[in-house]
Amino acid sequence: MYFRRILIILLAWLIFPLSGGAVSLDDGVAAYNDGNYLTAKKIFQELAEQGVVVSQRYLAEMYDKGRGVRRDYDKAVHWYKKAAKQSDSRAQYLLGVKYVNGHGVPLD
Repeated sequence: MYFRRILIILLAWLIFPLSGGAVSLDDGVAAYNDGNYLTAKKIFQELAEQGVVVSQRYLAEMYDKGRGVRRDYDKAVHWYKKAAKQSDSRAQYLLGVKYVNGHGVPLD
């Protein structure tokens, strides 16, 4: 009986994340740090669209550096601006760097 309950819990734990279970920022950061950029991008994109500021910044950095995606300064600036408006100081700094270099925005 006990073994059967454990088996059911284990199977549910394995199946539900594969069927679109909730994603977490920690999962995205872990994937990013492991170099699994495709998974990280998927997680960050979903969370960024929900307004999660750290995900917006990570997604911006992925576009900025071309990690797992084609480098796209316009998309990087888009996500840096969203994060910067929510007072993310790193996003504010990196957005400033974009203006200094004229990447995705007018040189200023």
